[in-house]
Amino acid sequence: MDRKKKSISSADLSKLMRMWLLIIPIIVAIIGSATLTSMWLASRSDSSTTIHSRITDIDKDLLNNIGRDFRNTYLQFLRVKINPGSDPERVEQLDERLTELMFQEREIIQKYDPFYATERPSTMEILFEIIAEVPYPIVFTIAVVVGIFLFLITRYLALFIIMRRYTPSYVKEV
Repeated sequence: MDRKKKSISSADLSKLMRMWLLIIPIIVAIIGSATLTSMWLASRSDSSTTIHSRITDIDKDLLNNIGRDFRNTYLQFLRVKINPGSDPERVEQLDERLTELMFQEREIIQKYDPFYATERPSTMEILFEIIAEVPYPIVFTIAVVVGIFLFLITRYLALFIIMRRYTPSYVKEV
């Protein structure tokens, strides 16, 4: 199913190329940069930050201990799981301990946020936590790079589509 190329005047092709190779990619780049920046701003203003500021020192210490125990238990769990000669009962014990630690953390956080119900953080939650820690200049630099990248991709994609669909007719316009 090969389409025939449409023949258009050089002036029309110039207008078409200007629009599709400059204006549309700029709009896509701005939208991409704005989306990345807004995701970062949303992660910075997350309600979990305000919840953690209300937690008492005793509960913060408990959460830190639970986090430390969780990391140590998780490392043991990974070592046992990777080891081919490990005991399946030990893997199950470590998995139960991880679940128990998650429930302990959940109970503490639910005192301050009754809507907190996450058992294990999703990939998006982890991504937002990582993004929230990135400083302003780095995020804006990344947003500009993403914008430039989207601009170039859109520009070359538009150029490819234009060259496939149109061929200039070199008729002199009066």
